[in-house]
Amino acid sequence: MLIIVIIIGIMALVFIANRSKYFLHMLQLEGYNSEQFQKWINSNKEKSFFSKK
Repeated sequence: MLIIVIIIGIMALVFIANRSKYFLHMLQLEGYNSEQFQKWINSNKEKSFFSKK
């Protein structure tokens, strides 16, 4: 049972790391302008997992 929890935890960390890297890239493309980044999040709700849908 412990092995399953560890494997799921590792998978979750990999997923979070990949998503964070993607959103950092989007923020960099927007020139660290939080207003433009927020507009991007609102227009790409299917890609953003932390926005209100």
